[in-house]
Amino acid sequence: MEALKKGEIDIDTLVNYVSEVISKESGNILGDAQKSMVLSRLNKRLIDLGALDPQSYYEYLQENYKKEVSILVSLLTTHHTFFFREFVHFEFIQDYLPIMVEKIKKRGDSKLKVLSLACSKGHEVYSLAMFLDSNKELLQGLEYEVTGTDIDPECIEMAKNGVYSFKEVKTIPTKFLNGNWKKGTGEI
Repeated sequence: MEALKKGEIDIDTLVNYVSEVISKESGNILGDAQKSMVLSRLNKRLIDLGALDPQSYYEYLQENYKKEVSILVSLLTTHHTFFFREFVHFEFIQDYLPIMVEKIKKRGDSKLKVLSLACSKGHEVYSLAMFLDSNKELLQGLEYEVTGTDIDPECIEMAKNGVYSFKEVKTIPTKFLNGNWKKGTGEI
């Protein structure tokens, strides 16, 4: 990624540069198809920072690279998530679980370990845990551990907190609600 020279940075050049930075730092490829999304979210960031022009923002980014890249990653990645998303995956796990359990026991292990990548605010991790909890008979005495990751530190903190709005939780199938949730106040 080549450094840009003063005076040659217009908004299109900045959008391309930021897209390259995000691709390099996060692995998320932001190409032509995402250009309007990058432009729109970048414009909002410029306004949030006091209506910086593209040149000033480029300089700001260079001076605050680590912190600003973290903000940009959060701003430019999708946080689309909900409980029991893509239920067909859970049906697959249910069908394949006895085979997995057999292989785990054959290795001499006593725990099923599940890694959920790009889990955003934790909905997927909690869904997996509720699902496995409700299918304990298929685990044949194995314990389980579900670990979630995400590129956005803000999302990880929300996931660790484990507090969701009633609107989000009410979409969970009733079978998985019992014993897994405590009612908060208001919309929590």
